[in-house]
Amino acid sequence: MIGAGTTLPLMEIVFGKFVNVFHDFATGRLSPERYRDEVAKHALYFVYLFIAKFVLTYVWTVLVSVTAIRVTRRLRVDFVRQILRQEVSFFDSPSSSISGRITANGNLVNNGISEKLGLIVQATACFVTAFVVAFTVQWKLTLIIMAIVPVNILVTLVCVVYDTMYEYQMFDIFSVADSLAEEVFSSIRTAHAFWAFPKLSRRFDSILDEARKVGQKKSLVYAILFPVEFFCVLSGYALAFWQGMRMYADEEITEPGTVITVIFAVLVAAQALTQIAPQSIAISKAAAAAQDLFSIIDRESAIDSLSDEGREIEGFKGEIRLENIHFAYPSRSHVSVLSGLTLDIPAKRITALVGASGSGV
Repeated sequence: MIGAGTTLPLMEIVFGKFVNVFHDFATGRLSPERYRDEVAKHALYFVYLFIAKFVLTYVWTVLVSVTAIRVTRRLRVDFVRQILRQEVSFFDSPSSSISGRITANGNLVNNGISEKLGLIVQATACFVTAFVVAFTVQWKLTLIIMAIVPVNILVTLVCVVYDTMYEYQMFDIFSVADSLAEEVFSSIRTAHAFWAFPKLSRRFDSILDEARKVGQKKSLVYAILFPVEFFCVLSGYALAFWQGMRMYADEEITEPGTVITVIFAVLVAAQALTQIAPQSIAISKAAAAAQDLFSIIDRESAIDSLSDEGREIEGFKGEIRLENIHFAYPSRSHVSVLSGLTLDIPAKRITALVGASGSGV
């Protein structure tokens, strides 16, 4: 990734030398034979840089994609394993949409840690290399143009922080909506029997309306980020050409290729900076999705059915006794399902619990 990002700034050095060759030939300093030799030599440099760019980009894309697939698979396996450890009351929570989390969030994590992460590293390497090249060729002109960088970085960081916050809020809202949809489709007969579709639709719409309000706030973040970013870049273009031509006219710069190299190196750095912002948005989504998955992976179950820890009971007969049991579902804590239930279930006997619909048995 780093090697692929350094090829484009190095190309600006070759381009600046090309401009010097054209200038020397136009002013009569080079003969036609020498001019053709110089053009052929520098043209080969472009070919070599293109081959290096192609090979390095292909290699990091394959490696990062394979790694991201493996990490996402491991994350999903850990998520499912931890879901199987949870107690029954966890699944009664209205915010626990298992299929939505493992599918949508897993895809976002995979997208964030694969191509998007690689593009950010590549753009960062291009940004740093471009300024190294520019400072090496003409430090004064580069230092003047560099004034656009801090503003751009500051705006990008602030917008990414707010985008991550809003993205996590939307994940929570969509999780509630997914859970409601799963409950409705799992009990579609009951919903149809009582014709509860209008009420359920209004409830679903109200949840999505909350997500829409958060999404409008995210749109405001984008509306601030991209205009400010491109304003800084275009302002840097104008400043670079104006100051470069002024320094060349004052003979602070002796070769026109120096001006072109610095200007295009700074332009490449600015373009790399604009590529970081869109990819960082995908990274922020991946971070929010991973945080949601890890909230389940790191959750300690009240009753871990897969754990080998605990005290083994000696003389176990298999008899079960429930004494003075009071129970209510977490989603309907105000409705008492069991009130003072005492029940003996002898071993090696079939016991049936019979009750009216809604009684919990």
